Amino acid sequence: MTEKNTIGSLTTSEENGLPNSLSDNKVNKAENLSRYLLVFLAFLLPIFLIPGASFPFQSGKWMLVSIFALISFFLWIVSRLRAGSIQLPKSAIFYSIGFILLSGIVSTVFSGSIGESFLGAGGEINTYFFTLILFILLFTAFHVLNSSKAVLNFYLALFFSSAVIITYQLLRIFIGVDFLSFGVLSSSTSTLLGRWNDLGIIFGLLSLISVIALEFFNPAKLMKILIYIFTVLSLVFMVIINSVVAWSVLGLLSLLLFIYLYLQRKSERSKESGFFIKHHKFSKIAIGIFAVTVIFIILRPQVGDYVSNQFGISQIEARPSFTSTLSVAKDVLSQSPGFGAGPNRFGIEWGIHKPLGVNNTIFWNVNFSYGIGILPTSLVSYGVLGFTAWAVFLGALLLLGMRALFTDVEDPISRFVIVSSFLGSLYLWIFSVVSVPGIVVLVITFLMTGVFLASYYRSKEGLIEYKRISFSDDSKVGFSSVFVLVLILILSIGFGYLVTTRYISSVYAQKALIAVNEVGDLDLGLKSISRSLSLAKTDNNYRLMSQLHVARLNILLGREDLAGTEEGTKLFQDILGLAISNAQKATEVDKDDYRNWLSLGNIYEAIIPLGVDGAYESAQVTYERASLANPTNPSIDLALARIEVAHGDNDSARIEISNSLRKKNNYTNAIFLLSQIEINEGNIAEAIRAVEAASNINPNDPLTFFQLGFLKFNQDDFGGAITALE
Repeated sequence: MTEKNTIGSLTTSEENGLPNSLSDNKVNKAENLSRYLLVFLAFLLPIFLIPGASFPFQSGKWMLVSIFALISFFLWIVSRLRAGSIQLPKSAIFYSIGFILLSGIVSTVFSGSIGESFLGAGGEINTYFFTLILFILLFTAFHVLNSSKAVLNFYLALFFSSAVIITYQLLRIFIGVDFLSFGVLSSSTSTLLGRWNDLGIIFGLLSLISVIALEFFNPAKLMKILIYIFTVLSLVFMVIINSVVAWSVLGLLSLLLFIYLYLQRKSERSKESGFFIKHHKFSKIAIGIFAVTVIFIILRPQVGDYVSNQFGISQIEARPSFTSTLSVAKDVLSQSPGFGAGPNRFGIEWGIHKPLGVNNTIFWNVNFSYGIGILPTSLVSYGVLGFTAWAVFLGALLLLGMRALFTDVEDPISRFVIVSSFLGSLYLWIFSVVSVPGIVVLVITFLMTGVFLASYYRSKEGLIEYKRISFSDDSKVGFSSVFVLVLILILSIGFGYLVTTRYISSVYAQKALIAVNEVGDLDLGLKSISRSLSLAKTDNNYRLMSQLHVARLNILLGREDLAGTEEGTKLFQDILGLAISNAQKATEVDKDDYRNWLSLGNIYEAIIPLGVDGAYESAQVTYERASLANPTNPSIDLALARIEVAHGDNDSARIEISNSLRKKNNYTNAIFLLSQIEINEGNIAEAIRAVEAASNINPNDPLTFFQLGFLKFNQDDFGGAITALE
């Protein structure tokens, strides 16, 4: 039986189908466990770390979030099956979520690499899978974090976790960056949370919640002192972190809070808590925080930069500008307007459509995975339809929040939850528009949004329509509903297995890198990457396997005892075949990633001097294919120039070098190759002019001046040689 209702105040299970008010103990146990898992996730995620360089830091958090989200969602579904009914909200905001997920799966199917778009290598936050996980968290939080007590526990979990982070960062500041590095956190900007700037975002959020709590309640003296201390420490850390974006957004939300409190100057009392909302004409704390943010932004060069320098903190978070993101989106939408390039494919499209002017910056060879922000990136990933769904979602959230702020809620704790969760959600969503926050910030964003929707759903004037589906009243509806829920349960188990194997694969891949680069044990590296490939056949793993076989080739070529022998020839052919085969498999997994083609081309290029038949032709075709996937990258033209030199065609090499310099006129590697060609042909004067050009472009490179001095010395220009060498 399907019922359509409008929810006002949520009190009884029979009248409104509230998931947290059912009398069945088994249902309550499943839901309570789901609730405890989300609260525990809020505490554990910011500080979660598996010690050891072999365990990828961000991938560990990615795995933790995915497993907790799937288990929590699993338990909620079990509670619905036991209850014999399910209720689904009918609201524009939930319809938009459904459309985001629907357009995302269509974009994934037509992305050109379903595996990379759906799951990626493991640890990425812009795959379809992780987007699904985030909305699962929102949906589950909406259903289980639906009481004031649950929300307060959620807030306390965040505060306790942040207290651990504050203590940890203070110890590292005063003792040194080597203290409790766990083999992972080795720099001054390393933090348990993840990204350095994300730390500023979280401290800003908790400062905002603290201010709202102080404005709404009159806690005991000791509690008030603790809240003030925490707020001050959070602001101090924001000064150290020195993120102008975090300060700007905190200032904006503090101003909004000040305006809201000014308009809502009423005095109310909660009989249960004894707390009361302060009655005054304006909020001194909120306007004080706003004043602090304005002062810091104005004095940031004198204060923020000075403090950062004193603590030896230097952090650059590079990403494409708004115009560059829009330029890429325009090109992508001209080819696929409806559904875009697919999730996790911005990096591929950046390579194809990157503005040429980027080559004149230090980020010319950076393969950006996102645009200016996560939501602007969705215009490239999801197309017009998906981006519109995101816009509707945020617009509906904003309208719902504005309505909730001015809803007449008599219970002050409920009002605190509504105001804090909405302003907290708004604060966090702004960062997804203007920046690329990490896993922790995104998870808290979606949990906070679910908390706000639940609080509004529970409020007196929260008129959200829903459908209640009973499994027993209508056999056909019941059968279909139970079938879908059981299918979701099976998928949850499958996704959990997929997440676990993908993480273990990344651990083995990391062990392979450590074995080769740090230990120098190539055999151990090959063994580790083989295990990684057995769990996840990603292009990254295939590329790494190929590179390790190339390292085997280099070792083999250095063995004089096998030179010219039949055994040596057979070994060479076998290892070369493995190197090429794995590189080719990488191109099959993702044919649009230029790095796969470049890796394959490097192998062919390396064997050209050995006289292997077809090596030159294969290298040329492969590099040209790489150029199609990244047409503005000058390093590919330089690679084509190198194989022409190896092939003995210097004129063709000069043409490729010219193409490279047209794309990046300060590309010193291309100039060096040109000078080497001139030297080989006896044109020392031309070689000197080429190296002089390189020295003017890069005046801080000692190798450039050494080569210039060496060339001038050979030309008997001893004065010029001395000047260059000095």
